[in-house]
Amino acid sequence: MNPNPAADQVHVMAQDPDIYCPEWWNRMFLGQVNTEFEYKPCCVYRGMLTRTTIDPTQIYQHYHDTIAPHRERNLRGERDPACAQCWEAEDRGQVSSRLWKIQEQGRQSVDINTHLDLNLSNLCNLSCAICGPWNSSTWNSRSTRRLYPVAPQYERSRPVIDDPQLFRRLRSIQIQGGEPFMDPNYSTFFENMGRHRDYSDLTITIFTNGTRRPSEKFLTILNSCREVRVFFSIDDQEHRFEYQRSGALWLDVVDNLRWFRDNTGPGWHFNFNPTVSMLNIYYLPELMEFFQQQFPHWPVSINQFNNQPGLLARCAATGMTAWVRDIILARTAHIPALAFLTHYISVIDDPWSPFLDYIERYDEMIQQSYELTHWDFYRLIT
Repeated sequence: MNPNPAADQVHVMAQDPDIYCPEWWNRMFLGQVNTEFEYKPCCVYRGMLTRTTIDPTQIYQHYHDTIAPHRERNLRGERDPACAQCWEAEDRGQVSSRLWKIQEQGRQSVDINTHLDLNLSNLCNLSCAICGPWNSSTWNSRSTRRLYPVAPQYERSRPVIDDPQLFRRLRSIQIQGGEPFMDPNYSTFFENMGRHRDYSDLTITIFTNGTRRPSEKFLTILNSCREVRVFFSIDDQEHRFEYQRSGALWLDVVDNLRWFRDNTGPGWHFNFNPTVSMLNIYYLPELMEFFQQQFPHWPVSINQFNNQPGLLARCAATGMTAWVRDIILARTAHIPALAFLTHYISVIDDPWSPFLDYIERYDEMIQQSYELTHWDFYRLIT
């Protein structure tokens, strides 16, 4: 087995460098919904290029054929409407995913499909306030009719990807879900890969809610990789955490964080990945203090909750009344990682009615009370 298989590389000749995005070549988002596979160039692309039932040994070739005309349009300087999240971020003066990738890789030569965003299912044990049935099977087990239509049920008997052409190209894989440490097909995916190459040059990134640990079999595979980066989606603490991530127990998650710290090797790197929303923006200073006190060497990567579908858009903390915005900015002014809130929050007349309407529906679903768990922020906005 060749531990470092050669990847194809192309020299791009973009007519408009301000439109060119290397993600069209380097990256591949691969999702699976039971027997169907879906593709797009990256995780911020709105919608899918295609969803289809195909041979799981022919994933790469099908994706290559599907994306070819889109790559040509990008080189001609034509904007893809589904790339709007990057253009909107750049209009706000932020570094978009497109610009970040250009800064990392440059504008000339690009490796072909060496990075994979892998989402094999929506299997998850939580019903989170800033999520929905498309990313959590547990949402489907609750009454979601007042919030979302029910998504496809998770089927345990599903085809597993076994594509040597795909496996040999990969240098990095980002695993997301659902909850990745629940679905055994992630481990099987890597077992299939191991028949065609080893793992020694792979960098693995995993986003997890912190409630589960990897199986012994999956842990052994991950320990064989060059590097493993774990991002814990921790948005708040204690009772507020348990409200926002319904089904989780705060003390169990803290115990798991310590287990990862104490039972993994030097190739593992841990990060916190809180998502800013109306549910936690008031409490971010306390959360950042917890991170610093309990896990001082773990970086914190703030996820901005923009451009969410449907009712979830009401949870975005991008619009507030002026006086609440001023309170938030005063509470967070001493935290450099939250300096972006100054331009992130706009002043609007009535941000609270849509948000509280969503919260009323979420409270009914999980049988809890936002007013009780977030009483101090609730008083500010009502």
